[in-house]
Amino acid sequence: MPSQPPATSVLVIGGGIAGLALSLSLSHHGIPSTVYEASPTPSTIGGAIHLPPSCLRALDHLGVLDRLRPRGAKIETMEIWSSPSRTRLGEFNFGKGTKTGGLRLRRREVHQTLLEAVREAGVQVQHGKKALEIAEVGEEMVVHFADGSEARGALVVGADGIHSTIRKGWVDPERRAEYTGVVGAYGYARIEPSRLHFCREGGGTAMNISRSGSLLTSFCSGDDKDEIYVAAVMGFPDIEKVSKEVNGWRVRGEDEEAVKREVDRRFGESRIETVREVVSRVEEWFLFPVFALGMEGTWWRGRAILVGDAAHAMPPQGQSVGICLDDVILLSRLLAKHSSSSASSSPSDSPSWTSADLSAAFSRYDTLRRPIVDKAHKKAIQQWENVKDISWLAFKFREWFVWLMLLTMGGMFDEGEGYDILKEEV
Repeated sequence: MPSQPPATSVLVIGGGIAGLALSLSLSHHGIPSTVYEASPTPSTIGGAIHLPPSCLRALDHLGVLDRLRPRGAKIETMEIWSSPSRTRLGEFNFGKGTKTGGLRLRRREVHQTLLEAVREAGVQVQHGKKALEIAEVGEEMVVHFADGSEARGALVVGADGIHSTIRKGWVDPERRAEYTGVVGAYGYARIEPSRLHFCREGGGTAMNISRSGSLLTSFCSGDDKDEIYVAAVMGFPDIEKVSKEVNGWRVRGEDEEAVKREVDRRFGESRIETVREVVSRVEEWFLFPVFALGMEGTWWRGRAILVGDAAHAMPPQGQSVGICLDDVILLSRLLAKHSSSSASSSPSDSPSWTSADLSAAFSRYDTLRRPIVDKAHKKAIQQWENVKDISWLAFKFREWFVWLMLLTMGGMFDEGEGYDILKEEV
């Protein structure tokens, strides 16, 4: 049985990207932590995620960027195409012509890289630890797990996703995730890059919009240029048909045929030949309903705080991972600053926090992060309203609006590029 963490340890509930990144960031400040993950093994679920330049800067700070670059495809632009009219409306720029650009790779690659780095830093990661209850006992937090064990620490960080046990069981029990009316389906197809309608030089992404949703097609591998990530987002109001699993699942049998028919109905008649081709070449589809949290809500209570989707889950909008990384980097800086041992003359002293210390750190975190998160949340909601079915006339207006927006914006996409969480005054 793994040893129990010291009373001064930070208990990180959730071993996804947010939890692992937090424990790694805490280790940079000499703050011990233990990660508890509900799943029995490291997760392999999830599609290919986009990491814009601002996100790469955060990963570089955590010391893992050099490991990730070879595993993904460099993404300099995202072209926007009208699927019904076969018209290129413009492109978003992720640092085209610079040394940075963006990166797209499978989520599991990011997760595995962070897990390796965390273990190298000496952080204990325990799997099969499903949190059931949480309580504050004096100057400690106690978490009870489904296997009958418990853990005690100075504070708890809920990094356990949109359906967070820490949020529902302690921080904000009344705040529940809501279905957005949108589902995503993703898979992988193989096609010769020279046949594609976008970024034929061997790197890039295309968003193919239609009256019935949007289809993302993108390179996603550093060494396999024939593999294309395909992701469809579609309006789907009947929650009963998509609620088998809240985090996504591999569809089989009749369900698989139903998903294929639905994707084909929406995108199979595209006037862009390669859109039709990649849709037909996806051998295995994964389906996930998109849930979100409302903007209002409590992020911390006593000695417990939420980060990432546990605090502010929103529909994916290209910056979700970056927002999560900024969360954990800022929180670790604040915990280091407000530790009662930070003023100690002995650097070997273990960190500790009084209730007043944590209140100051958490309040500052809320003040700095909430305006940025709220802005991103509003933008995400607006974007995802655009994937629901619309009329022919409404789509023509959307085509014109997207073209005008790209023209006036100059194609810049990464709003966080000029923002550096390390420069925030804590």
